[in-house]
Amino acid sequence: MLCSDFDGTLAPIVHAPDEAHALPAAAAAMRWLSRDGARQGRDAACATLAAVVTARDSDDAARRAGLGPEAVVVGNAGLERLVGGAVEVDREVQPWLPHLAHAAAALQAALDAGRCRGARLERKRCAVVLHVRGVHGGAEREAADLAAEVAGSLGLRVVTGKRAVELRPPVRLDKGSAVVTLRSTFDGAALAVAGDDLPDLPMLRVAAAEDHLAVAVADVEAPADVVDVADWVVDGPWGWAETLQRVVGALRR
Repeated sequence: MLCSDFDGTLAPIVHAPDEAHALPAAAAAMRWLSRDGARQGRDAACATLAAVVTARDSDDAARRAGLGPEAVVVGNAGLERLVGGAVEVDREVQPWLPHLAHAAAALQAALDAGRCRGARLERKRCAVVLHVRGVHGGAEREAADLAAEVAGSLGLRVVTGKRAVELRPPVRLDKGSAVVTLRSTFDGAALAVAGDDLPDLPMLRVAAAEDHLAVAVADVEAPADVVDVADWVVDGPWGWAETLQRVVGALRR
């Protein structure tokens, strides 16, 4: 069972989220690992379950990753998932969707009033994000302060990442709980998990705690905690794409 983050792992980090796509080699490998018959081990040394566990909306990540028909996509860091072509938002999250709409409106009003100049607002299905990549050095702190202010007024929680800060519902769901749930459907499988940023820590820790494989897809912005928890470190998305290709080569009959 292989669970991979998308941005910064299957796809290089880019200035604008809409520009991101999985590297061709990574997409080809994930497509084979999630091909028709993968879970039965057809034409392979063993059965495989390939999942993308991402902070993006699940359907958006699926379009950008080039996956096979048996792939699983968990979006918004565990708050929703793509099932049979339809998105299912977790029941715990649904009551918080109006709060997120209010948060998006409040953040946009603050940006329009001149706060955190240069920051870009992203509205996801189950979260709101302020991006400051490419903005002046103090923007990250300003975005964090603004996010904390809005989140506190609406009962939301704040999650930080690479040059971004995200407002999410205050529920106990994350990438770690998503991987635990997926494992229950593929019981007994060896587990490999790959990620590059702080929101990936919960799922990396699941793999590390169970003596499976936690992979840090590291670049110059990789948080120390991500590297420290990993059993293995690869050099950015290109290193992860090469690794996936080698996995496919080892498994393919």
